[in-house]
Amino acid sequence: MKKLMTILAAFAMVFALTACTNVEAGDDQVTPEPEDKVFETVEARVLQVEDERVLVDTELGKIWFGYSDTTELEMHDVIEVTYESGLMESDPMQGTMESYEMIEEYVAPVKFDLTASEILRSLVNDSGAEFGGSIEDVITADNQQWFLGAGEYPEFKDSAVYTPMMNVDVSLIVVLKVEMEEVETLKETIMESIDPARLVCVTFDLDEDVVVDSYGDTVVLIINKMYKQEIHDAFIALQ
Repeated sequence: MKKLMTILAAFAMVFALTACTNVEAGDDQVTPEPEDKVFETVEARVLQVEDERVLVDTELGKIWFGYSDTTELEMHDVIEVTYESGLMESDPMQGTMESYEMIEEYVAPVKFDLTASEILRSLVNDSGAEFGGSIEDVITADNQQWFLGAGEYPEFKDSAVYTPMMNVDVSLIVVLKVEMEEVETLKETIMESIDPARLVCVTFDLDEDVVVDSYGDTVVLIINKMYKQEIHDAFIALQ
């Protein structure tokens, strides 16, 4: 019996020493300090806003940034985004915003109370441009390609076009009204679709003779070799 008790006591001492050794070893271990986060900033324009993330356009490209509260952001706002250095490895076009600072808050332009036809006549009358024998028309499915090219266009809420009666030159004013969110896409489509060589005898230069501009829900296309700036100034004056 004494021998058995001696053996049990020896085992107990071994366990005690082992536990003590483990505690002492644990005391010697140093928990590594977390590395300091490195943050970067980038200026961005807001393209899309969702509940807890926002799509922005930056010099790095288009990036989805997660953020807890995006309720104050709107499309077209310009913000300075602060984010942890290094975007997500799984998708480099995603990251998490630490914070943001508003640089320029977007304010939607006021819609024109004038109809497309009223705007068109103001441009013709106020610009002082000479058009000769021109006529006013509207954009239809039949003439859309002639005036605007073969683009994929939305349904126009209102339209008016001023064009030479005999189509002997390229003097053209087109006024279009669409939904506000369709304006920028419409402008891009027009510039990509209009045909400088649509007439046999004359042509125009996309950089020198053409203006595509907008205000509110209204887009204007101006093609004129002599009075492009005067017509555009008349459009700006209406705003």
